[in-house]
Formats: sequence, structure tokens, C-alpha cells
Amino acid sequence: MVYTTGTIKEIKSGAELGGIVHDQWIHFKTDGANIWLFDEDMICPAKLEGKRVEVKIGVLPLDVKLVDSGSEGFLGKLQLR
Repeated sequence: MVYTTGTIKEIKSGAELGGIVHDQWIHFKTDGANIWLFDEDMICPAKLEGKRVEVKIGVLPLDVKLVDSGSEGFLGKLQLR
């Protein structure tokens, strides 16, 4: 994975149970996009709000569906949603 450079605009608390926050959302702005990143392990400290940082962003597929089983190899074309 490569690093993406951008600015952390805001950090919002996610799930809370018994007064303990278990995850958070990070509003991350690059030169070409504004995105919200889910931070399951809360690795981004609040002190980074407003700072320019380098981030490795990974994708977690929620569903995998076979689209075409044509001649493109054993699995055909897979579609991630």
C-alpha cells in the first residue's frame, strides 16, 4: 500500500458503550477528495486534527459477487461492493 497525503479535518467518536468509545470516524481531505475513514482501532489521536499527514488507506469489502464466469480465468470477473 502507498501513503496518501492529506489533512485530518475532524475526528468524531463512533460506537460508545458504558461511557467508553470503541471506534471513531476521521474526516480526511486530500487534494482530490473529502472522505470519512472508519478508524476501528482508534489509532488516530485527536491532536492530529488540522494537521497534514500521510495515511495508508485500506479497503474492506463487504460483499463479493461473481459477475461473469467467462474466459477470464478460474473465478471470472469479481465485483466488490
